[in-house]
Amino acid sequence: MPLDDRYYLSSSNNDSINVLLITEGSGILKQAFTALSAAGYQLNIQSRLTPEDIAASDLIVAAGRSLSGIKNGLLEAVNSGKGLLIIPPEKAGIDDYNHLLSSLSPGLRITGISEDPLPGALELGSGDYFQDISTRDLRHISVYKYWRIPARLPALLIIGHKFPGLMMIDQGSGKAGLWLFGTEPGMTDIGFHPAFLALLNQTCRGLVRSADLGYITGQFLSDPDISEPTAPDGKKVPGLADVRGRVKWLLEKAGFYSALKNKLWQTLAVNIPPDESDLTMLEDDGLTRIMGKNQWSRQISPEKIPAGQRGLNNILLFLTGLLLMMELVLRSKLKIFLKKPLTTWWKIW
Repeated sequence: MPLDDRYYLSSSNNDSINVLLITEGSGILKQAFTALSAAGYQLNIQSRLTPEDIAASDLIVAAGRSLSGIKNGLLEAVNSGKGLLIIPPEKAGIDDYNHLLSSLSPGLRITGISEDPLPGALELGSGDYFQDISTRDLRHISVYKYWRIPARLPALLIIGHKFPGLMMIDQGSGKAGLWLFGTEPGMTDIGFHPAFLALLNQTCRGLVRSADLGYITGQFLSDPDISEPTAPDGKKVPGLADVRGRVKWLLEKAGFYSALKNKLWQTLAVNIPPDESDLTMLEDDGLTRIMGKNQWSRQISPEKIPAGQRGLNNILLFLTGLLLMMELVLRSKLKIFLKKPLTTWWKIW
């Protein structure tokens, strides 16, 4: 996904998500949800929970340093069907979070924060939870610190090939997610990568059990409730009938499609498959506009050595090493020979 020039998020008035963000200050999460407002997210930031805020929200994001006085409210909210995303920051009060986690799943608790000397890589975990995203899209994301827990539940995101980074927990009528590597620069640089918005969007929609209206190019649109799809260029998509007479439409281009669903016009987002890319070459003029007043220069990488020449170089290098070994052997043999005493035989007549 980040290897694309564009990524399309679906937007529908009937599919909006009211987010209640519990935090002491504004940061990357606020910026992310603000950016996702075009995809139907409505953000409300509070430091405390009130019954009115809970009733008006579909998803609660707990990302504050302290959960004192609101743990029971969070638990009641998820039991009643609200989505809950738990993101402990670097300076979180772990006792508060552990009290909440143990109520969600017995024995689930944070045991400490990582102290790895090198940043960990982020990878996709079990299942096909994330659409339009591949592990390749996450390879440039670094995780500097993360909260460690006993790895008992399947992880949707994995840190350093083995530690859980994101997990889902069914609770009552709702669902809770545990995001263990934060979002701020002290723990990770994910907020500076395009994949973050896609990960956050699909994580949140999974927590509120909201239908994801995203599609992939090459797929056939065959929903019986959908009709008259229009492509991004404004042209009608021709329908193809199968042997049973059911009509389906091929999604050939990435972009926003419009279609009738249950007699209401809706916008459908179509992206290219996660293992493909639609990047285009950037010319000097375009790069100059992007760089502005910054100093930059174009450099040409050194010419590649032909494969045949590389093979000859390897042979010559091997022969050189062999000659050096022979020289060392001869020197050692000669040294042993010179150390032997010389004996002269005299013949007496």
